[in-house]
Amino acid sequence: MLLTSIRTQKYYIKMERLKGHIHSIISHLAKTLFRFLLKEVEITELNYGYLKSIGFEHHIKKLDESVLKMFASSVYNSTLQNNTEFTEKLTEMYEGVKGRVNEFNNLKNRSIYISYIDNNFVKPTDSISIDNVEEMKLLADIQLINAERLLERIRKEDFLEGLKNRFSN
Repeated sequence: MLLTSIRTQKYYIKMERLKGHIHSIISHLAKTLFRFLLKEVEITELNYGYLKSIGFEHHIKKLDESVLKMFASSVYNSTLQNNTEFTEKLTEMYEGVKGRVNEFNNLKNRSIYISYIDNNFVKPTDSISIDNVEEMKLLADIQLINAERLLERIRKEDFLEGLKNRFSN
């Protein structure tokens, strides 16, 4: 009975990881389709080599770029507002985070899925500390600020309506 339970848990973990990989594949394909629709990529360039060149195989590379973009946007905005103190704080935060992207990715996964560590199954609540959660929350807050600014800009520029018009003709 215990062996069946362990096999079931291992299967569950594999399925959750597979779902993550499938999500990543779909995300890349959607991004590629969007670039094609915007005529940024020619149909003759749509192949595995192109996907590889945009980081299709490198999850951590994509996360590194995402973290850089997240902080770059906030630093840019705080610099424009002459908020030196906030700019310095963001720069310091980025320096502390940039080398830890893989660690944060693992913590994120451990906070969602049952982990298999040192031949034991470990619940999310036993895998990460309150300090880890606070760090991830701070990063999420920065992402939320950036997303709100992006949505505000999209609404202001009527970007979505422009896209709809562009592709409906």
